[in-house]
Amino acid sequence: MTSLKDQGVDMVLMTPHGRVARVGDTSFREGDVVEGLVVKEISVSGIVFV
Repeated sequence: MTSLKDQGVDMVLMTPHGRVARVGDTSFREGDVVEGLVVKEISVSGIVFV
């Protein structure tokens, strides 16, 4: 998780079908599970994991 935080969000795409964030070579959607944490929210401010 630290490496994701260090990289930061490269891009956020918001459509009527959902939100996608790109960090490095990886794309995340709300609801994805990453290293045991759920992507709760994606916004222009970043990604919220719970």
